[in-house]
Amino acid sequence: MELVDKIIMKNTLSATNPELLNNIIKNGIIKTYQKNNFIYSEAEYVDFFYIIANGKVEISKYTDKEFKKIFSFLTSGNFLGIPELFGEFHTVNAVCITSCEIISIPKEYFFTHLKNDAGFIFDLLKNCGLMIGDFQKSIVIESAETKILNYLKWMSIKHGQIKSGIFMIPRRHTQEEIADFLSLSRETVTKTMHHLKETGILTSISKDHYFADKELFEQKLSTIGGLVGLYGTDE
Repeated sequence: MELVDKIIMKNTLSATNPELLNNIIKNGIIKTYQKNNFIYSEAEYVDFFYIIANGKVEISKYTDKEFKKIFSFLTSGNFLGIPELFGEFHTVNAVCITSCEIISIPKEYFFTHLKNDAGFIFDLLKNCGLMIGDFQKSIVIESAETKILNYLKWMSIKHGQIKSGIFMIPRRHTQEEIADFLSLSRETVTKTMHHLKETGILTSISKDHYFADKELFEQKLSTIGGLVGLYGTDE
C-alpha cells in the first residue's frame, strides 16, 4: 500500500485531496530513528508535525507522580504532533519502539499552505473532536473491569475474528502495556482477566489470543456503554 493511501486510511481522511498529501510528503524531511529514540518529548518547542513512513511509535505522557500513561501505538501512515501545532510546546512524548523512518514537516508549512485547505481542515477538526470525546469519556471510568472490557471491545472491532460463535481477539499488547493504557497496575489487569474467565466472558487465553463467548461478551458490553478508547492503530 502506498504511503498516501495509508495516511488516508489511518487518519480516516474523507475530505482531503490525495495530491495535497503528496505535496506534504515532498516538503518534508525524512529522518531515520533507532529503537527508543525520541522524536519529541514533553515541553520541547513545536517546530514540526510528522508522518510515520515506517515503524512503530509510542505516544505517552508522565503524570505528576512520574507514572507513564501510554495513549496509543501508531504505525506507518499516522500523523504525529498536529494537535500541538497551535501551542508553543509539545504536551506528550513520541518515542520509537522499533526503528522508524519519520517525515518531519515544518510548522510554518502548515500555517502557510494547509490552513486554507477546507477538506484537510475539516478532517483534522473531525479527528480532534473524536479524540477529545474519547478522552472525556475515558476520564470518568474507574472500574477496572469496565476499562478492560472496553479495551477488549476496541481490539475485537479493530482486529477480532469470529469462529463458531467465539471471538478471537489477538493479544497485541503485553499486560504491562494494557496497565499503562488504562492507568491500572499489572496485577489488577491479571486479576480482572482471570475474573472474566471465571464468569465465562473469556473462555480461554492463549499466548496469541483472547477467546470470548460472543453472546456473553456482547451482553456485558451492552451494560457499560459504547466507549472504545484510544489504543492505537496497530496493523
